[in-house]
Amino acid sequence: MGQSMPSGYSSVTPHPDVNRILSDLVPGICAVLGADLIGLYLDGSLARGDFDAASDIDFVAVTREMVSAAQFEALQALHDRIAAGGENLALEIEGFYVPLAALRGPGAPELICPNLERGPGERLKRIPLGLGWVVHRWVLHEYAIVLSGPHPGEIGDPITAVDLKDAMRQILASWATRIVDHPAVLRHSGYQAYAILSICRILYTLAHGTIVSKAAAAAWARQALEPRWAAGIEAALATRLAARGDATPEQTAAAESFIRFAIGG
Repeated sequence: MGQSMPSGYSSVTPHPDVNRILSDLVPGICAVLGADLIGLYLDGSLARGDFDAASDIDFVAVTREMVSAAQFEALQALHDRIAAGGENLALEIEGFYVPLAALRGPGAPELICPNLERGPGERLKRIPLGLGWVVHRWVLHEYAIVLSGPHPGEIGDPITAVDLKDAMRQILASWATRIVDHPAVLRHSGYQAYAILSICRILYTLAHGTIVSKAAAAAWARQALEPRWAAGIEAALATRLAARGDATPEQTAAAESFIRFAIGG
């Protein structure tokens, strides 16, 4: 299960840059949402303990009801201020503001909730939680770092291996199929690396019913899958931590073949 936040913010995580962001982000969210906030949690690689130079700061705020228009505007201003603050990781924050219903039962992937993605110019927006929300729920239940409120396991339902596998099959049938229908997106090496490593994670989950880091899933895939895919997976791992640009036509074709293999598999 997850960990409760120590007093102050200097040791919430082993990463000082992350802790400085949290020292601004956490009180800001608490101030905006007040009594409507049930819990605030670190998600993703920080929670799982595999945060690295290519990772982002993933958080989930759970509220009693949907975020109001006034709260949305105040949260938008908070995130804009942090993004402009000059911290190294100020543009590497990703998060969701979800009602308690999103942690219970099927989790209502069609719920439209405020979301922030990493990157320059990104701002808070409302989007459907989508099929990938089941992964966030699983990580929260198993690994969440609690910044405020009760542990997610006390207020939400667990996600089973069957739930994870069902979601991965649906993601292959939707997101992965869209990529092979429109393979031009793979020409950018950064997105290509993201797609290949995401496919490795999906295949790992289908095989094992659990979630691991991209690096761990890639290591598994190099051993478990046919040798012909190893070079592309290695290149994706290298690209994830390196400067990005256009992929070669050969790399793009190989990535498309790998995704087609995963869909057909």
